[in-house]
Amino acid sequence: MLIRIRPFAMALFASAGLLLSQSQQEMNRQAEADAAVADKKLNAAYQKAMADLDDEGKALLKASQRAWLAYRDAEAARVADEMRDGSAAPLLYAGTLATLTKERTARLNEASGESEEEGEPAGAESVKKAGALF
Repeated sequence: MLIRIRPFAMALFASAGLLLSQSQQEMNRQAEADAAVADKKLNAAYQKAMADLDDEGKALLKASQRAWLAYRDAEAARVADEMRDGSAAPLLYAGTLATLTKERTARLNEASGESEEEGEPAGAESVKKAGALF
């Protein structure tokens, strides 16, 4: 039986910088730490984007951000559900949060005129490589 790992799941493991010698709990904690760092960068990009807008633009961005956060959290829960009750579910949840948050940060940075390098999601190269494998 051939086991096929989805490119997205492979990218989560690769982008989190996980080593085979780490325990599952260590990998979960690292993924959670990566998600927290990504969230801080998102908040900074959001504040910068808000500073550049008039009142109407601020209201639209705020509504967009709230809707995006709901989507991000729901999507992370959906991905983690693929390993329901498994020890890797927290890794998938946090990894998805980090990946989606980095993508959103890149978009906000682009809107604010920040360099794309700052907004490049970590592991984007791994995603491209993984996609080429399948």
